[in-house]
Amino acid sequence: MHFKEIGKTILLCSHSQYHVGELCERAIWLEKGRIRKDDAAPEVLSEYIAYLENRQYEKRSGMSHPESNLSHPPEVIVEKIFLTDREGAVLNQIEKFQTVVLKIQTRTSGEPFTGHMGVAIKKPDTQVIFATTTKESGQEAIRFSGRQTIEFVMPSIPLMSGAYQMGAVVTDIHALHPIHDNLSGIITVTSRRPELGMYWIDHKWRLPSSATA
Repeated sequence: MHFKEIGKTILLCSHSQYHVGELCERAIWLEKGRIRKDDAAPEVLSEYIAYLENRQYEKRSGMSHPESNLSHPPEVIVEKIFLTDREGAVLNQIEKFQTVVLKIQTRTSGEPFTGHMGVAIKKPDTQVIFATTTKESGQEAIRFSGRQTIEFVMPSIPLMSGAYQMGAVVTDIHALHPIHDNLSGIITVTSRRPELGMYWIDHKWRLPSSATA
């Protein structure tokens, strides 16, 4: 830290995300001897964490489409899930605290169907970070008919750097029986803060009086 404070150049080679984030202003991500990304340390770390998580997910998952093994299509299909910004631009990468809109496109295969919608934010290994339903939120049941788009607005997303997926499920009118579900592609979250973990918790420090003396 003394070398850094007096303006010396430090070359750090490490897999420690914490130390790279604390010590480095610029980072270079090397893969098989080649430069994959050269940018500000928070940008490189965010993409590197997402890359590691996505690679683990691909090893564990067959990546099959939810409809591929259905002999009898359900009443409602969750066709597509994706994120956009306020203006409607599709996002594959978002910044922590950014306002995002989760758009869920559904299609009925026959007569209109009445039920509820649930959403979830997951890690690529399917660990659920957050989930809710329209029923839990006090919304009326949805009448699904033809092709429709439902929007789930998140004014300030508190996720830390890494890879995530958005999930959606259509349920029966009691929000108990799943009719059909689907997952988005991998979403990368970037953060310029040094904290670690999966989501941000607002906090403050209370130090002993001697700490500021």
